Amino acid sequence: MYYQNNNVEDYEQSLNQARISLLNSTFDQFWIQSEKSSIIKNQNSITKLQSSWYNDIKQQYSIIFLIFIIILLLLFSLPFIIRIQYHANRYLHQCSSLACISTSHRIIENLNMKQNPCKNFYSYACDGWINNHFLTPSETSISYFKEIYKNNLIILYKILKDNSSNTNSITRKKLKNFFNTCMNTTNNEKLTRITVRNILQRVGKSILLFKYWSIKNFNLVTSLIYTHEHKINPFFRISIIIDDKNNNYYCIYFEQSGLSFNEKFRYNDKNIRYLFNNFGTKLIKYLHSFLSEYKISKQIDEIFLFEKRLSYIFEIKNFHNPLQFYHIQTYEQIQQWFSSWFDIENYLERIFHKDKSFFYNQTFLITTPDYFEKLKQLIEITPKYILANYITFQVIQELLPYMSESFNQFKRPLIAYLKGIIEEKQLWEICVKRTDDAFGFATGALFISKVFDEKNQEKIKHIVEEIRLTFIETLPYIKWMDLKTRKQAQIKAQMIIVID
Repeated sequence: MYYQNNNVEDYEQSLNQARISLLNSTFDQFWIQSEKSSIIKNQNSITKLQSSWYNDIKQQYSIIFLIFIIILLLLFSLPFIIRIQYHANRYLHQCSSLACISTSHRIIENLNMKQNPCKNFYSYACDGWINNHFLTPSETSISYFKEIYKNNLIILYKILKDNSSNTNSITRKKLKNFFNTCMNTTNNEKLTRITVRNILQRVGKSILLFKYWSIKNFNLVTSLIYTHEHKINPFFRISIIIDDKNNNYYCIYFEQSGLSFNEKFRYNDKNIRYLFNNFGTKLIKYLHSFLSEYKISKQIDEIFLFEKRLSYIFEIKNFHNPLQFYHIQTYEQIQQWFSSWFDIENYLERIFHKDKSFFYNQTFLITTPDYFEKLKQLIEITPKYILANYITFQVIQELLPYMSESFNQFKRPLIAYLKGIIEEKQLWEICVKRTDDAFGFATGALFISKVFDEKNQEKIKHIVEEIRLTFIETLPYIKWMDLKTRKQAQIKAQMIIVID
């Protein structure tokens, strides 16, 4: 019994152990299977994740590539789009006015379309104009600008000649009177003689044209004051210029002047001496000199020889070394230079209308001091009547371009010898140029009123008026001007008018 019980207990114990073992093995298998399942799931998840990431990257690359292709297409197509747009708009904004058409025609006419501009651009741009223009026997040169100037003179001539339009403008009346006087050759000769004599009386009489002349009547200071005030410069030229070393200051400038020929070697040419004498003799005689031709010829030759001696003391400027001609002097030094032969105090006071105290604070620039030293010696040894004749003939030569053609004809042989040709100009061209030289701003206003329409004229007037008003408004704030100068500048700006 006991044995059986023991067997039963052993059996139960074995059974329990078997159960426990079975449970343990089942749990292990379940856990392993569970772990395996979890690993498989994780692997599947990772695989799916990798696949998804790969697909995303692939899509991104595809998008980037697509964008790159689009950009390339835009870059390649942009020039074509611009060109198409340009050609589409070109005809919309094309100028079709008469001025544009004529200008385009002129430009094309001046070109040489057969020439390749990449090989010879000058020939391409200019050959057309060169082939269509020729020098006439009376021309020394020709250019596009001269052609434009000639066309402008023709327009101005038509304006000045037109008497159909009645105007109350005083300026226009003066212009036309001046022009008509020049064109009227009937009374010109008599008027010229009277005018020249009146001018020479103010300069100082000379034996060339005035019968009653004496040394007592000659005053070098008076003669030079009048001539220098009228931009005629025997012996020397005086002006106000900016100091080359200090742009904030001005100085009184003395410069050598007074030769009929710019080149010194001209005075050694026997042909020039003969032609100069012939020109001077006939001109003085035509101005009704009381002297015989022989005496006039002798005195003209004396003028030529005096200028020849004057040319010897002229200094040739070396523009590569400007400091060589920079000689600043004080008023005291200027007085010492001129005191023995020229009343410089009287001259400066009268020509600048200032008393001598004004000049003590001024600086004087003399480019060629040696010239003035030698000029002093030359004037001291030259007879006074030759000096008077020299100044008289200098004035006459300066006035000659404003005289009628009958006076200018005497100089033609000399000009022909110097230039190789005779520049023949018609009377209308001479008179228009003289009118333009005398009334430049007024003739410019007339030209604009004829050539430009009213709309453009009003625009220009508005711009000029705005500039004038702005200038006046800013004057009080300009510190480098003193009060007196600002007031004078304001008065000057307010006097600007539009010429009708």
